[in-house]
This record gives sequence, C-alpha cells and structure tokens, in this order.
Amino acid sequence: MSSPTRTGRLVLRTTVLLLLPLSLSPAAHPAAADWTTRVAPRLLSVWTQAHTEEKTQSLIPAAPAGRPLPLARFDQQGRVQLDVRYDCAAAAPTVALSAAGLVVGASVHIPPLCVVEGWLPANALPELASLSGVASIDLPVYSRIIGPVTHSTALPQAAPSSAIDGAAISIAHVDQYIQTTGKNGAGVAIGVMSDDVTSLALIQSRGELPAHVAVLTPSGNPSPTPSTTDEGTMMLEEMYALAPGAKLMFCGPDTDVEYVDCLRQLIGAGASIVADDIEYPAEDMLSAGSLLAQSVQSLLTQNQNVALFSAAGNENESFWQGEYAPLHLSTPLTCGGQADDYAQSFSSSPYETLTLSETLSAPIYLQWADPFGANVSNFDLYVLDHNRNVLECIPGAQSTDVFDSDLSPAYPAGTYYFVIGTPNTELNGKFLKLIVYGDGAATFSDMTSGSIASPQKLLSAVATVGAGDGDDGIGNTIERYSATGPVLLQYPTPISLQAPVVVAPDGVYVDASGTHFPEGPSGLFWGTSAATPNAAAIAALLRGTFPTLNAATILGALKSGAVQLGVAAPNGVYGYGRVDAVGALQALAPPAISPITTITIAGGSSSHVPFTLSGTGKLTLSGTSDNTVLISLAASAQAWFAPASCGVSTDSCGLTITPAIGQVGVAHLRLSVVDGAARSATASVTVTVTPPALPTVRVASGGSQSVAAGTAPKSVTISLSGATRLTVSVSSSNSTLLPASAATLSAGCGASSLSCTLSLKPTPGQSGTATVTVTAEDPYGQSAQGTLSLSVAAAAISSGGGGGGGAFDSASLLLLGLIFLCRHASYACRGRARFPAPF
Repeated sequence: MSSPTRTGRLVLRTTVLLLLPLSLSPAAHPAAADWTTRVAPRLLSVWTQAHTEEKTQSLIPAAPAGRPLPLARFDQQGRVQLDVRYDCAAAAPTVALSAAGLVVGASVHIPPLCVVEGWLPANALPELASLSGVASIDLPVYSRIIGPVTHSTALPQAAPSSAIDGAAISIAHVDQYIQTTGKNGAGVAIGVMSDDVTSLALIQSRGELPAHVAVLTPSGNPSPTPSTTDEGTMMLEEMYALAPGAKLMFCGPDTDVEYVDCLRQLIGAGASIVADDIEYPAEDMLSAGSLLAQSVQSLLTQNQNVALFSAAGNENESFWQGEYAPLHLSTPLTCGGQADDYAQSFSSSPYETLTLSETLSAPIYLQWADPFGANVSNFDLYVLDHNRNVLECIPGAQSTDVFDSDLSPAYPAGTYYFVIGTPNTELNGKFLKLIVYGDGAATFSDMTSGSIASPQKLLSAVATVGAGDGDDGIGNTIERYSATGPVLLQYPTPISLQAPVVVAPDGVYVDASGTHFPEGPSGLFWGTSAATPNAAAIAALLRGTFPTLNAATILGALKSGAVQLGVAAPNGVYGYGRVDAVGALQALAPPAISPITTITIAGGSSSHVPFTLSGTGKLTLSGTSDNTVLISLAASAQAWFAPASCGVSTDSCGLTITPAIGQVGVAHLRLSVVDGAARSATASVTVTVTPPALPTVRVASGGSQSVAAGTAPKSVTISLSGATRLTVSVSSSNSTLLPASAATLSAGCGASSLSCTLSLKPTPGQSGTATVTVTAEDPYGQSAQGTLSLSVAAAAISSGGGGGGGAFDSASLLLLGLIFLCRHASYACRGRARFPAPF
C-alpha cells in the first residue's frame, strides 16, 4: 500500500548487505548456473551487491556500472519479496513453493498474469528457482500512490464548502440528482484502491463513514508494517458524501500482482464501481500490452458491469515526450564507461530544467521505444545540480530494461538539469518519455502533454480522471498539475489514446483531523486523487438508478452529460468535460411510449393494441381509466399489459382490452411508464365501446316436426350468433301439448356455446300442434327469436275385440248373423250346431 519511499519499509540500497545473511558457493549449489537463468537480472543484481566478496560472484551477472540498484523490500525477518511466475496452463505450484520456503502472499491466475507472490529467506532462492514449475522469478513492481498536492494558487473565488466533499456535491449537482430521483447509491458496492485506511474507525465514530466498510487485503498479504497516510480513508469519505447509500469497500495493493488481486476480490465481493489512485510506471509507459494491463483488461472483459476509474496523475508539469533529436555536446559526458557526445535537444538546449518546490522522493523514469524487456538502445540519463555538475548518471546499455530510472532520488528543493545522452546519432527519431513524479512539486522548463503513464490507465475501458479546481465553487479551471493527453503509445502499433476521459472537482473539504492525512489549507484535498472519487461516485448513483446498465453505457452517460470545457470535446485537457450528475442522467434516454390511436370496440369482443416502449433500464408500466365501469385497468379481466416482461426485458408490448359485458360508452385510458430515476412518460387512448351486432336465432334442424302420439320428437339444433353470454329462453303456444318446461336446452346454451340442442317432450296422450319460440337476449338488451312447430297426431281406435264402441269387423258381423238365424230357424240350429248365447 505504500510507495517505495514510505516509512515502515526496509528498502534495499544501503542496507541490503545487512539483510542478506547467507552467501552462495558453487559447492553448496552445484546447479547455480541453471537456477540463475530463471532469475531476472535486476534480482540477480541485488544478489551481486549482496555477495560482492563471494566466489559465486562469477555465476551472477553484475549490475551495469553506475546503474542504481533496484529497490527490494524485506520483512522484519529478513525475507525478500519476490514474484514467482509459472505457466498459466498449469495450476499454481503453491505447495511446492511453500515447501521451498516461500511465505505466500498474493496469488493471481488471470492470464497472461500467473504469479505467486511472497516472501523468501535469502538463502532459499536457489532451491526456489530450481523447482520445475517455476518459469521465472523477479522483484515485484511496486505501486506509487498519487499523493495529495500542496496547493499554492490564489485564494478561491468563493468560500470553500465546510461539508465533506461539499464543493463536488454542489458543482456536479449531486444534491439535485438525489432529490429528483430519490436514489443515493443504495444497492451499489463501490471499491477503492489506494494507500491505507488507518484512521477508518475514527472517521466512522464521527458518522462520516458508514458503520461497516469492508477492508480486503491481497491474498495472504504479510506486509510487516502498513503505511499511514489515510489517503484511502479520505477517498472513502468523499464517496460516502456523494453516494451515502452505497456499500463501501477498500483494498490497498502494494505491487502490480496485488493490484490485480485486489481488483479481483473487489469484483468478487460485488463491487461494480472501482476507483484507484495508484501508478505502476515501471511496468510500461509505451503500450497497453503489459501483464498488468492485460490482466485488468481480462477482468473487465469478464465483468462487463464493472467500471474502473483511475486518477490521471499530477505530473502534467513534469513530463516530456518526443522523438530523440540529438544535439552535439561541446563537452562530452561519460556514464558507465560510455562517452556521450550527443544529447536530446530541449528547445535547442541539451538541458531539461527541473524545478523542485519541495524535496523529491518519488521516482524518475526515462523510457524509450524498444519492445518492453528487449532493450537495444544505450541512452544515458544524467542528473545535474544547479551548477550543472553531474550528481548521478543512469546508463541504458547492458540491460534488457527499456528504462533509465532513479526510484528514490531524494533531491531537496531547488533547480536541477536532466541530460539524455548517446555516443552518436544512430538513435535519432526514437520515441522517448521522461517523467518525474513530484505530485505537483516538480516542473520542467520544456514540458509536453501525455503524462498519464500507469498500465491500467492505458486501457480504453478505464476512465482516467483529471482535476478541476473545485474550491472556487465552479470547477471549470484545470489544475496546473492535472495530467493531460492524449497519451501516445508505440506498441503494437502507434496510437493516440484519449486522456483524460473526464475531469472532476478537487480542492474539496475532507475531515482529516486526527488522521495521518497531510491535508492542505482549510482541510482541502487537492489532486487527481481527490477528483477521482467524485467521478466514480456519480457513476455509482447512475448504477443504483439503473442497475441493469453495463459499464460502457454508464461511462458513455458520464461523457455525454459532462459540462464541455475547452474548444471541443473531447480534448486533451478536460477530456469530455467536467462530470455532472444531472447531465449524465439527461444523457440517458428518458422513457417514452409510442403513440396509440383511438379505437372502437364492439361490446362483447376484445382488442389488442400494440405499442413500443423506449428508455433506459427497467421500466415500470401502469395505467388508469376515467370510466372504470366500462374498462378498468386494475382488473385483469378487462385490460392488461402483455407480455409480463414488458418494460423489463422487452420493449415490444401490447394492451389487451375487453370492456365490461353489457356496458357501452367511452373510456379514456392513460398509460404511464416510469424509469429508475422517477422519470415518466404517458400516452392516452380513447376507447369507444358500441353495442354488438344483433343476436340471431336460427333453427338449423328439426324445425318442423309431425309425430304420432306416443312418438318422441327429434332433437332440434339451434344456431345462435351475437355477443357472448346470451340468455336463451323457450316458450310454447300450446302448454297442454308442450309446456315450456318440457322444451329443454343443452347446458351452456348461449353462455358458453352458440350451437345448442333443444329437446322436446310432449305431454303423453295429447295431440295437436304447438309453436315453440326460442328467444336469445344479449347483455345489451338486444334480442332475437326463432320458431319451430311440433304436431302430434291422435292415436287410431282399435277394431279387434276389445270393449268399447266402434265399428264391427267382418268376423263379428258373421257371428251376429248366425246367432240371428238360429233364433229364427231353430231347426237348422238344432240339427247342425250349437252356439253359445251372446247375452
């Protein structure tokens, strides 16, 4: 969490000879020549310095003469911190490394960065480097925290706000945003990566931070002594002031491996907005192809909803870049055995003047355009005092590094000169970058734009944030130290990267009383480190308002809604402009409903009205009616929206309307759609409900029947038409022959079915004719009738011997005749036959 010069770190330069207790010898380590091939030259240089009197010196290449010894860090047990790289196709060899003595710290497996970082006893390096799973070992790349700036400009035009981050709240209209939308970041997790949060509990006790802030550490980080600047605490204070509903998290990385591990952990814990004020200039300033950059890109690609904001830096006045233009020196300079007759021309002078307003204890870097780690150039960097006497020289030859650097110069305030020298002009035209990290306290005489230098800041997906002077209550003046762009990259092909992306107010009040934070006058926090939380917090407000938006959309809104400053947007000073919460909201499409035409519906039927929604994020749809008796949107049986995902995952919607049965008239429907920011849009539709077509009753079959008494009539088929829910009744003109109750309709006739069956059951023993009338009436008072006739014939009288009247048949007549003859002609009857007397 600290820079290479922070207190509490045991830094290798003058003390390394005391901290590496054990020496190597060929006898003790017969495979030394093998293991040394896996150890980076800068780490071997450390060992060379530590074993200058050992016989093993011949096995380890010496550091180039005059080249500063790379910084190494040790814990209180004398263990050196190392990065062990392994093949990303394999699992991390953690068990074997631990067995070899490595106290494992951060471990990252995010291709192309596959590293186990840890602390190793000095005498265990040969064994560690000899493990089969080890690809290479190097010193870590350490972070440099972008520290607060001591502001020295004129007094503010307006009294600075005494509320925490009050200037930013007012300038960026955060108060208006929260009041208008009702959203304050609730449901969003914000991650901060910075130095430390030593005084976190103190600030929480004052109610200036929430009771719970999740503090994460790089995996197993055994850092012996944390730094104590409280810069992370102040950044969290700002976040909380702008987005008081958000969940806050913090992670403090020291190394580039820990940075990736912190980012991974924060994302895993739910952070979708992350802000940092960390730099790793020793990684690569000329491409986005470094291991750190590519690993960060991999995480962002895998997590499209995560937006990363990074402080642009405070080195605008202490940066120069350009093509090498050699100028002949009248007096050659010598560095590491190389005589330099030529030097870079800075406005026709071989000297770049550096003015320090306070002691410089941060790095100096010169990088040139050779592929990273494949140096073929021999630039020498000289630092001269105010009398132009050489204080130090850093040779560029005999190393794979494409850097000349002094990591802890410790130059007091004053005037100095830089000279970039070569023996000849063969490197003419090679691109160079020279930067001094002075946090606003260092100024070049010949400066250029482009000072944004850390690998993660060279990714187009990362939003770099510059600083506008916020203590004037306006925030439209760029701070003199705020890094500007564009950033020129050389590999794999030369490109120009827009930077900064946006600017945000600095010069904001923070409550640093009792903490370790080196606050400025009136408790103000200056620098791009102060600006970055303000931009990130506004992004958190947007995320809380529209949870489904991805990071690209949120960043697009910040850019489109920024207050444009400068002649055009974007530009290299203000980027797309100064962030504004209300402007960002307005840049996101408000809700809208496509026009809906007036419709007419016949009673008893339905109508489906398609429409289209538009807007941002999840939309909530509702509706009202001024005639709820006719159409009520509260009742799903009368009107409803479809599909259920309307406004959530689809914008193609429809309204199905089924007016109340039996009602006619006019209803005015008002549809309303609301987004997460409480913005709304409405559409009106007039619905006229008319009576349906008149019903009809048609006797499809069996409409005219004649049957003999005692014979059952056939069923009658009735076909109806008209509105649903018809009421069907039956009447009869001859209730004696066919009472109405004897004419029954099939179940559901008219209500659920328009094809009905009528069953007729005449009264037994009755004959005659009945006219049956079927009446259908709809809920709208309209009716229709259909008739059918039924005739029942009387039964015929029987002539076959039963009692009762009627005509005699032939047999009876013959018998009666015989009886008559017998009575009048007794002879014949007596002589021939005997007949019983009928009476």
